Amino acid sequence: MSGSSDQPTREDVAAMEAASWFAGNRTSASAETAEDFDSWLSADSANQAAYAAAEAIWSDLDTVLAPYREPAPASVPPRSGFLAKGAGRWAALGAACIAILLATVFFLRPGGEMFSTAVGAQQVAVLDDGTRVSLNTATRLKVSYGDQRRVVRFDHGEALFDVARDPARPFVVAVDDYRVTALGTSFVVRRDAKGAWVTLIEGSVRVTGAGAGETVLKPGERLMFADDATRIDRPELNRLTAWRHGELVFDRTPLPEAVYEINRYTDTPIVVNDPQARSRHVTGSFRVHRSEEFAKSIAALYGLKAERREDSIVLEPAR
Repeated sequence: MSGSSDQPTREDVAAMEAASWFAGNRTSASAETAEDFDSWLSADSANQAAYAAAEAIWSDLDTVLAPYREPAPASVPPRSGFLAKGAGRWAALGAACIAILLATVFFLRPGGEMFSTAVGAQQVAVLDDGTRVSLNTATRLKVSYGDQRRVVRFDHGEALFDVARDPARPFVVAVDDYRVTALGTSFVVRRDAKGAWVTLIEGSVRVTGAGAGETVLKPGERLMFADDATRIDRPELNRLTAWRHGELVFDRTPLPEAVYEINRYTDTPIVVNDPQARSRHVTGSFRVHRSEEFAKSIAALYGLKAERREDSIVLEPAR
């Protein structure tokens, strides 16, 4: 696990790239540059947000620089919006100010600490207030504490939070467009390619944002959200948190879903090439780091073969 406040997030990188593009757009009007910029801008919504922030900062600086700015050459038509351009040494100076200001935002923003685990690794972090965070495989989050609230920005992975009670400073986990707020409680947050989940172990949490509106969970409830839609169920908590003991527990789980869970803990994934995969189910307890043993057990159970090929383990019908 690492704990470093100077490791850039995707938003940080977007902000720095936006500063560079903004400076270039203020001093260059080539069609090739504009095409490259359009590609960068459309590649990620974080890039669009970062560039909009740069333009907002420029708008404030514009008032200060206006008395000194040289007019744009007549041969370069003025453009507005994301491709606003200008010319002259004061425009270049203003663009440089943008780059410096955004770099300052990145390097000198309020204190925070980044925590991450590698694939297959699990760690426990004890925060300044006594809150314990158990990080599962391939998890990344950032903790920022202030005088009025405690904030965790959850990037990806899975973590169990045992929150130290502090009514004066609510504990907030930000995941996608949702906010999970607790005072003193225990809950699990998970986010992966399939969506995001919040499961309450004990206490009470309030989830707000996007399609959730405002939802207050009861112990044992799990809120799943994706594509601005949410639903609540009640999973078996011992199974859901078995990873804390290095285990995965399945109960008539479809084989593809069980394989998906096992693959979260390994760089040598299991690949299922079996037309009957959905009709095969897995029941039992398996060690998280024993993917090859898992594959061999499934092969023996269903008359398949498990074969290691380069960087994967292939499960397929025996011939």
